[in-house]
Amino acid sequence: MPDLSQYVQQLTPLFITAPTARNGVTLLQRLVNSSRKMIVYGENMNFMSSLPKLVHSSVQVHTDRTEEFDAARKQFLEQTTEGWTSNLWPEPQPFMMIAFEAFYKSAATYQQLSEKYGYQRWGIKNPLNEPQMIERMRILMPQARFVFIYRNPIDVIKSAKSRAFITNVDQLRQYAIQWREVLSAVVKYGFPNVWVLKYEDLIAKPDPVIDQLERFAGISGIDRSVMNRKINTFAVGEQKMAGTNEKGYVKPDDLTADEKKIIIDITGQVMQQFGYDI
Repeated sequence: MPDLSQYVQQLTPLFITAPTARNGVTLLQRLVNSSRKMIVYGENMNFMSSLPKLVHSSVQVHTDRTEEFDAARKQFLEQTTEGWTSNLWPEPQPFMMIAFEAFYKSAATYQQLSEKYGYQRWGIKNPLNEPQMIERMRILMPQARFVFIYRNPIDVIKSAKSRAFITNVDQLRQYAIQWREVLSAVVKYGFPNVWVLKYEDLIAKPDPVIDQLERFAGISGIDRSVMNRKINTFAVGEQKMAGTNEKGYVKPDDLTADEKKIIIDITGQVMQQFGYDI
């Protein structure tokens, strides 16, 4: 286990993240992958969120409740089976070690399979569902780098509607809240090894931004022509999904005046903070 943890902690993956889906993570994935210097995989919430969260909570349980569990178990084993037994636990440390091992083995498997495919480095593109995803991953993989891309929430939600990620007003509100809260928190925390990128800057001046992306990721040779192609969904195949078509691109949906008002009411202050007109 110590050798495994040390092995994983020296790896240098690139994680491409955003406050929600539809902020440009796939475009960045395509750009990085075009270099053929590393392979950036698609979303894996088990690896990016569930496993780090399991490690974090297991450490908390071990740290905060071991004495309580030891006392409850001692009472049960040596005195009486009667009483309040919600805190009747075996020792929590082995479970904590299993959580660490599950994460480290998963990371090592990413590395080993990437090498099998001909790549020494790898990454994952995965929008965040909470800013703590970055914090937890940084603890487990301290050499990792993160590109956090954000986009005008009006355009984000137009795109999300076109893919049926948003089908009602409640989902629209939640999307806007998540965009506001995650973006604000990531910028506030100021994590090391995290590059916060505005999508509109990439679109307006791709060459200098791509130069910066290459330097940050430690790669070269990104194919700039990727910027000329729009791909925001699966092309139609055997599997039919909402928003698929033969070109792999779905035009963003229009928003009603009421929908725009809801978005601006929720995100307006943060939009202005990041240079968006409302």
